[in-house]
Amino acid sequence: MWTAAPQQDGRLSARLVEIPALVGLVVVALSIKRRYFPPRRFRPDAGRGRHFGRRARVAPGTPARGFRMLRVEVLTFDGCPHARAALEPVRDVAAQLAPGEPLEQVRIKTDEEARRAGFLGSPSVRIDGRDLEDLVGDGGALGSRRYSNGDGLPSRPLVEAGLLRALRPRHLLFLCVANSARSQLAKGLARALAPEGVRVSSAGSAPKSVRPEAVEVLREEGIDISSHRSKAVSEIDSASVDAVIPLRAEVASPLFPGKARRLHWALPDPAKEQGSPERRLEAFRRVRDRLRVRLERLFAEA
Repeated sequence: MWTAAPQQDGRLSARLVEIPALVGLVVVALSIKRRYFPPRRFRPDAGRGRHFGRRARVAPGTPARGFRMLRVEVLTFDGCPHARAALEPVRDVAAQLAPGEPLEQVRIKTDEEARRAGFLGSPSVRIDGRDLEDLVGDGGALGSRRYSNGDGLPSRPLVEAGLLRALRPRHLLFLCVANSARSQLAKGLARALAPEGVRVSSAGSAPKSVRPEAVEVLREEGIDISSHRSKAVSEIDSASVDAVIPLRAEVASPLFPGKARRLHWALPDPAKEQGSPERRLEAFRRVRDRLRVRLERLFAEA
């Protein structure tokens, strides 16, 4: 009558041996979940440690795997004439550059909420708690905002710079077809402005020689690109690129493989300018200056 007991004890011992292995599998599964599917965390604005305003999600939040989550907020008050218009460029740029990032409209209702929020006027855009123009204020009153461009709305380049800066790309690639003019100007300026540790490259789908006008107009800024050469897209390690910025305005830009964030800056091709050498140089200077404004915003100090 006791013959079954040893078998039961054996099965029990086997199950006890299996428990550490099961625990190990659970620990591995939880580690994978934390790494690739991190929980969302809300951080109150400006370190104030408390919530303010009435919040409405206007874009869903499912960020691309492998990229950090951003917190994008548009702060307004009821009755602001620019509230609806401010959402459009932010939503459009976020969909292009950071698809899946959550976008919230925060409605400030009282002067007390404005004070707690450090409200700078409506509409204001914050990305991870940082104002697009890097302004900081005590707030305290509901009112409309005037941006540095004189408009009541943030410009699209300002929104683009704020979002891309928040993503903290470590390798930035500028694309054109010939990689001879615009993308060479962008690379030269970006390398001069980017903080240490940020890599900047350029490439084209049909590379040609670097234009001498590009070399000249950057030399006027104290930047030497005389040793630069044009590269094909195939020469770039796509896996190392975090953000790609095509610069063509006239037709579709070259395709680039990989999972890099993408942002299109439509700039005219100065190499197509006809006329005297000075007129061609002026065309290159105009593109250079437009690129400098965008890149200075992008690499503004935190």
